[in-house]
Amino acid sequence: MNPTDLTAVTRFFEQANQGDHGAISQSEAIFLINKLVAAQPKNILEIGCATGFSTVLMTRFAKQLKAEQIISIDLLPHFYGNQEKEVGFLTKEFLNPEEEKILTILSPFTSYDLPQITPNKNFDFVFIDGSHQHPWPTLDMIAILPHISKNATVVHHDLNLYKRKRCMHDLGPKYIFDQFDLSEKDILEGKNPNIFSLNLTMYYKEYTTRLIDSLCIPWSLRNRPPAKLMFQIGHYIEKYWSDTELYHWYCFSLERYY
Repeated sequence: MNPTDLTAVTRFFEQANQGDHGAISQSEAIFLINKLVAAQPKNILEIGCATGFSTVLMTRFAKQLKAEQIISIDLLPHFYGNQEKEVGFLTKEFLNPEEEKILTILSPFTSYDLPQITPNKNFDFVFIDGSHQHPWPTLDMIAILPHISKNATVVHHDLNLYKRKRCMHDLGPKYIFDQFDLSEKDILEGKNPNIFSLNLTMYYKEYTTRLIDSLCIPWSLRNRPPAKLMFQIGHYIEKYWSDTELYHWYCFSLERYY
């Protein structure tokens, strides 16, 4: 498969479409793969694996681009839409042995486990498609920024998910999108654009103010996260974001909204 042959995306949709389970659409998949090809990454990270639909697409193109590794992490060991299916089950159905060699699916983990599960690794390309409730996309950004390469590309899915019925809590990607200038982001054109990318060129701590601004917006969580996880996040921020005010504002937001 040629890395620029996007008809491969269309063929995969015809083979593996799982219906409306939050998977990317065909146009979103083409946007994602175009960004992947443009980035020419060595190391790729996906946050939120689910069926493994986007995982299969990225792995296939990553192999052709001679990427070294793609890591996909998910909080659940099973697909959230069907507990009888393991997370990323489509990868076993559609990847060949050579493609499988560069892919690692890890669960149950969050982005805050990166130092333990992928020590001393920086990522050139990140696809964030986990929980869309605020502040999780912001917290995922806080987690990954210390572990990305210079000029990394980060893609977020479900920018406009909150507009759907019963999805009013899923504002997280929108709040991240609003923190960046037009020159730093790209969005899929269309009536209801739902995927966007960020080109991150600065030293990661230079994004502190934007992350604080997003973090301080009232949280939209459906459920109260485990206290153990929130303490883990706090310790992580203390370590990787020292000499900034991020930890202070994380604690401030935690006290107000948790």
